[in-house]
Amino acid sequence: MKRARRGFSMLEVLVAVAIVAIFSALAFPKISESIQRSRFNGAVRAGMGSLNQARSMAISRSKVNGSVAEAAGIRVLSDTRYEIYIDPDDDDANNNDIRSQLIDLTRDDPEATIQLIEPAPGTALRFRRDGSTQAARLTFQDQRSGLRRVVLVTAAGFSSME
Repeated sequence: MKRARRGFSMLEVLVAVAIVAIFSALAFPKISESIQRSRFNGAVRAGMGSLNQARSMAISRSKVNGSVAEAAGIRVLSDTRYEIYIDPDDDDANNNDIRSQLIDLTRDDPEATIQLIEPAPGTALRFRRDGSTQAARLTFQDQRSGLRRVVLVTAAGFSSME
């Protein structure tokens, strides 16, 4: 009479571990690439959200620190940072603009390679009270993967991804 087997042999366990390791090694680059693409798309969507928020602040005359927005917009501070601001007197001078929010593309991931490559730092995209602005484009790029997305803003103030 044969004895009942209890468990697996060492060879069977090693083969199973080797198969799992091979599949993991094959899947890891795709998972990593997918995570990077997701982060990048999130940054682009956040950029569109910032544009919509600034436009909405201008139209609704939002208050920030007790000041009413006569105009609002976003200003590019560097290739990884921009701000949403209001202008209480609707002039083109930056002398009394009030920052509503600072957006840092590297906040969640200090090693992130996502950058805002267009427009140049110092450029402001300003919405008037009727929601209109000058037509513009915001170009985001991930330096690591080479992904690039353009957000177009029409003169009517509407934004869309290209």
